[in-house]
Amino acid sequence: MYQVDDCVVFGTTGVCLISEIIHEDFGDAEKRAYYVLTPVNGKGPTIYVPTDNCAGKFRRLMSLEDALALLNQLPDLVCNWPADDTERRELFSNLLQSGEPLNVARVVGMLTLHQEQLAEDSKRLSAQDSDLLKTAEQTLYPELAYVLGTDEEQAAKMVLERIQGISVS
Repeated sequence: MYQVDDCVVFGTTGVCLISEIIHEDFGDAEKRAYYVLTPVNGKGPTIYVPTDNCAGKFRRLMSLEDALALLNQLPDLVCNWPADDTERRELFSNLLQSGEPLNVARVVGMLTLHQEQLAEDSKRLSAQDSDLLKTAEQTLYPELAYVLGTDEEQAAKMVLERIQGISVS
């Protein structure tokens, strides 16, 4: 069970604080206990999640140790580019839906490297791949930034430096 003041990651909303636990009926016959989630970035509405039905809806924030390990593992997370569009989109969608930071980082890494390879030939990512990259970045960077005590821009820079193996300016 989660407690008040725990930080969690809720879907694409990102990092949220459990600001309180309330008992409400919200139009139901009887009152239920709800976690009240407040996005830490101040963007988005307050979210109410039943305490008895929260499995898979949010997860604990990664620890500082996990964040540092993720950054160190980034070069090893990138695997071969799936040439088949349908197979690739299914793979990336499944990795993103898992919500696991390592899986999301794998998507960021693979799409970023592919984007760079395409740029060498004056080409761009497909619209679908570009959307997947944006979703992955919007999922990964806020959590990393929060855990590392920095901003999203700096978190993105740390990720890109490790993916590319070079300094990003």
